Amino acid sequence: MEARAGDVFVGRARELEELERVLDSARAGNGATALVSGEAGIGKTRLASELASRARDAGFEVLLGRSIDLVGTELPYQPFLEAMRPLGEPWRGDGRTAGSQLQAFEETLALLTNRAASAPVLLILEDLHWADTSTLDLVVYLAHNLGGRQVLLLATYRADEPGSAERVRRVADGVRRSGSGVVLELGPLEDEELAALVAAHAGGVLPGAVTNAIVSRSEGNPFFAEELLAAAGDDSVELPRRLRDLLLQRIGRLSKAFSSPTRQPAASASATPCSPRRSTRRSSPASARSFTRSWPKSSRAAELRRRRSSRSTGRRRVAAQRRSPRRSTPHAKRRPSSDSRRLTPSSSGRSCSGMSCRTRLSS
Repeated sequence: MEARAGDVFVGRARELEELERVLDSARAGNGATALVSGEAGIGKTRLASELASRARDAGFEVLLGRSIDLVGTELPYQPFLEAMRPLGEPWRGDGRTAGSQLQAFEETLALLTNRAASAPVLLILEDLHWADTSTLDLVVYLAHNLGGRQVLLLATYRADEPGSAERVRRVADGVRRSGSGVVLELGPLEDEELAALVAAHAGGVLPGAVTNAIVSRSEGNPFFAEELLAAAGDDSVELPRRLRDLLLQRIGRLSKAFSSPTRQPAASASATPCSPRRSTRRSSPASARSFTRSWPKSSRAAELRRRRSSRSTGRRRVAAQRRSPRRSTPHAKRRPSSDSRRLTPSSSGRSCSGMSCRTRLSS
């Protein structure tokens, strides 16, 4: 898993520091598992490649396996089979029943333990969102049993992949419960980091306006930035194919999220800075303020202007209603006055008042 000569590693200082900490802990005999999640193109593979390079310099044996996005079938333990193949030792992970599956798990743990007896081992599994359930169960099993061994298991995945979001979430929960697991989520790069990445790939000869446009359009995604940079000198109006495919996948995931009744509020809240007025839940002023602070400045200013305009309009309506006299409705039913209420004469013969009483006495 060597980085290409042209690759440049920028940012991710905090995440790399955390991974180096667990790497040193594994070298000292405290095995651990680290999960790295993030959207497509955010830099998971680049971060794993950087850690692998530093692990080799520290004397680790690095094993790499990748999950494959298959169309109509599942291959049990496929990334483990790819990672173990260079060892030249037999490893069969074909167990489907409970007993044979446990045997496969124990054989994998024993094989890693034997390899770590001569040199610490870094096992990297990429794209777990495409892995089968047997592979995911084995990852959780190793996370709970690597203690006391010079082994670090590093796995990457996309948390927003529709077909496997629930499965990888359960894997992350299982790794956290192991007590020696680390789960990192990669967010967008800062504008300065993305500008440095673009400048390094362009050789420092890119005009500032082009750099700013790429940084703005890529929204912190390094893969998007690299693809836009590659298309910067192309006169074609079409997006690069790989970038177009990823954007279409994102749009497809958003469409599914919005079409699902149970996930529509969460999806709409994360996709666009919509107004709190549209929410069906009542929130406190403090939560509303913290919610609006997370919006972009332009959206926040527009929302504040809308609120001020709404409040001033409401005050003008109330004032106008107070100044204008009440107009009676022509067809409104009048309530009887106190003089016209029907009163029943008392037995003592006292006179009564009212139209109905006078009419009755005259009759």
